[in-house]
Amino acid sequence: MKKINIKLFSLLLSIISFSGCNDKLDEEIRTVISPEFFATPEGIEYGLNSAYAILRELYGAEDGMPGLTIAGTDEFRHNNDAGVVEAVIKYNSSFTPSHASVNRIWRWCYMGINTCSGVIDYGTEADISAGEKKRILAEARFMRAFYYFKLIQFFGDVTLNKEFQNTPQRSAERHSQKDVYAFIIEDLNKAILDLPLSPKVGNDGGALNSRTGAITGATARHMLAKVYLTRGYKSFAEPSDFENAYKTAKELVDDASSLQIGLMPTFAEVFTPGNENNMEVLMNVQYSTDQTFSGGHPLNHFFVTRYDDAMKARDFVNGRSYRWYRANPWTFNEAFADKVNDTRYWGTFQSVWIVQQSNQTRSTYTYKIPVNGEEVEFITSFPNVGDRGVYLPGRPMTKEEIQAEIDNGGGMVIPSTYYTEGSNNVIFPTMTKFLDPTRSTWTSDVGANSRRPIIIYRLAETYLIAAEAAIMDNQPNLAVPMVNAVRERAATDGKEEEMNVTQDMMTLDFILDERTRELCAENMRWLDLVRTGKLIERVRKYSMDDAKNNITEKHVLRPIPQEQIDLVTVGDPYPQNPGWTN
Repeated sequence: MKKINIKLFSLLLSIISFSGCNDKLDEEIRTVISPEFFATPEGIEYGLNSAYAILRELYGAEDGMPGLTIAGTDEFRHNNDAGVVEAVIKYNSSFTPSHASVNRIWRWCYMGINTCSGVIDYGTEADISAGEKKRILAEARFMRAFYYFKLIQFFGDVTLNKEFQNTPQRSAERHSQKDVYAFIIEDLNKAILDLPLSPKVGNDGGALNSRTGAITGATARHMLAKVYLTRGYKSFAEPSDFENAYKTAKELVDDASSLQIGLMPTFAEVFTPGNENNMEVLMNVQYSTDQTFSGGHPLNHFFVTRYDDAMKARDFVNGRSYRWYRANPWTFNEAFADKVNDTRYWGTFQSVWIVQQSNQTRSTYTYKIPVNGEEVEFITSFPNVGDRGVYLPGRPMTKEEIQAEIDNGGGMVIPSTYYTEGSNNVIFPTMTKFLDPTRSTWTSDVGANSRRPIIIYRLAETYLIAAEAAIMDNQPNLAVPMVNAVRERAATDGKEEEMNVTQDMMTLDFILDERTRELCAENMRWLDLVRTGKLIERVRKYSMDDAKNNITEKHVLRPIPQEQIDLVTVGDPYPQNPGWTN
């Protein structure tokens, strides 16, 4: 398939106060874009591709979606050093409206919105085929809705610009979430009419979007279901929101076969490097191996444990041990408690490290047995390439069982899900969804970064959206088959029946737990907890760092960026979110 040929240009910052598979992702910088440019064949294409390129600024940066959604939740905590987002994760006093992360989300979302509006408002005049024009305008409507959805999820009320802004604005107001949700739903419904039905199936007009990573009707239907679901929790919700969320998601699930999409046969296959455009993936962020254009992203580093301290060497296969994010004990031990019937623990976390270099040696290590607190020194070694270096089985073991496992397989055997040597050298299971064994090198930051696409939406979540909506609509019986389909796919061979759940288990907390098992670390957990009103409760209950004590009611919204507030110089000041001081 042909990849999206993204030629990124920067727009005049006029928003609110800012006034074939081997194709390269080109980049062309423009500082001022006139409305007339969007009306040209080149302009309408550049505009849409620029809107796609902005996804990299959100998902491929440490202070973008990863820093704002993964840690600081029940799933993940800060570990040792988390770069520029440590304050965000811990909700400490250094997280203020001036923090770079909130400005990144705000600025790039509005740039994306204005770019899409330029395409929508003026692209109708472009001299291209009618079919291509409909598809491009539909993709632009989806992308505009996507960026607005992110803004209201993070910030609440935001400024709603329905048209392209081509002059700097020094005054602005915040519009109600109710109005923004209505605009998002309108854009999505219009987009669905003209988008190809799926990456493999065109719409009634015959249009087929075969570009890898491009938006299709299946993507838009998934997002529409999620928008209905999210609005359903709001005070201004429509009575039919949960019903519509279930119906929209269920219809997409039912249509999957005819659309040539579906769940992958096994959970692990979804995240196999090189397979990020599989039939389950509905939306992802594309990257190029050509550093001149798109470069890569650092997500492959953030979750890697200090295996190199245990094995006395760092290697290419196991990655660079940034160890910024570590799962909370709840994630390892409760959410993923079933490590026998459910393959998702082993498909999400690395628990075995194999010796890659002959100089990796060790003689002893001391481990405190959790059962009785006894400190025992174990003798181990891993002198040969291919030996097991470290093994975290994820279950309690006696001293005798540990020694027997060492005798059988070698290496350090650590039953608990984390082990501390010294002050900071914590060994814990590495989250593997972003690891990239295909990268060019591990000796430099540029070459060590990943070029793997980042998955945003996939069909397994569509099932869970339907389930959550059914529960919230007081029809838990409808949730059961949706959940069981996802769980049966994740079952160990022959254990499908053991993975099935029943109607009495269908609660909101269960669905949140199930979303962790299926969607762990996929750049959405903070948003899930905010949507369901569970953020503060679950962080206080399950977090094991300072977030537990620091989080307050104000943290259910991110602060409006100080830059935005400072640039509104005409009319009323731009309002800040409750509890945040400028």
